[in-house]
Amino acid sequence: MAAALRSSALRAPTRASRPARSAVRVAAAAGRPTWLPNLNPPAHLKGEMAGDFGFDPLGLGADPARLKWFAEAEKTNGRWAIMAVVGILGT
Repeated sequence: MAAALRSSALRAPTRASRPARSAVRVAAAAGRPTWLPNLNPPAHLKGEMAGDFGFDPLGLGADPARLKWFAEAEKTNGRWAIMAVVGILGT
């Protein structure tokens, strides 16, 4: 009996018990922190991306396709930087 209780406690939550992804996204965007307190973020930054604190003073991310490209370019830049640090420390 005790083993059955322990195994049920270790199971992942079922699909029905988890909140919908859209509900979580809306809740995160509603009261999210901004880079400057009491600042309204631009309308095109909805808080859906990691690290989105509403900082886009030049409006470069207004086009959704370009915003996606910028996010991928930032990841690539970070990967190159990590490889550079490993190369410096490894030599």
